[in-house]
Amino acid sequence: MRRKAEMRQISLANVLLRAIQTKISTKNRCTAILTALLLTNRIYVMTAREMWLLFRKKNSIDTDSYEVWAFGDEPDELAKLVLEGKKTATASVYDLYGYDSEPLPKAGEYSVIIDSQDRAVCVIRDTEVTIVPFKDVDEDQAWREGEGDRSLEYWRSVHRECFSKWLEDAGMKFTENTRIVLEKFDVVFKP
Repeated sequence: MRRKAEMRQISLANVLLRAIQTKISTKNRCTAILTALLLTNRIYVMTAREMWLLFRKKNSIDTDSYEVWAFGDEPDELAKLVLEGKKTATASVYDLYGYDSEPLPKAGEYSVIIDSQDRAVCVIRDTEVTIVPFKDVDEDQAWREGEGDRSLEYWRSVHRECFSKWLEDAGMKFTENTRIVLEKFDVVFKP
């Protein structure tokens, strides 16, 4: 499940700018930045834009096309599952994309996942996107989503409740035939 984010500028731009301008290797620059942060007992939180730029630079990615979003009602717990490698899929309601005037996700697209405080967590890339009726979501999808006991019964129970609430808030009704957007993804970058 997705929750779109408003991007906030919590920046360490000055430190990054100084590190980029110095004539030392990338590895040494990163080490210097981390050391400086640890010595000052400051925890650095990357914005989505900063994480995206770092990912692009490290991987020679030409595109600047990416989405920024958080997972549904429990963004911190679900992001943690992604970082642990337990969550490699997500689901959302097809009709809400039109309601929110948002484009549907596509295989090959990148997203920066954020937590409940809009802090960047990781970068993912969709590997597969399909649309099925709720009643046709299968055990593989439930397992890949990594939630609860990872069973289809658990997945249906939690998502039926969540999707019903979201659709009701949008003036729509949930049914077993409600179209669900299923995404499978790989984590391509984490700090």
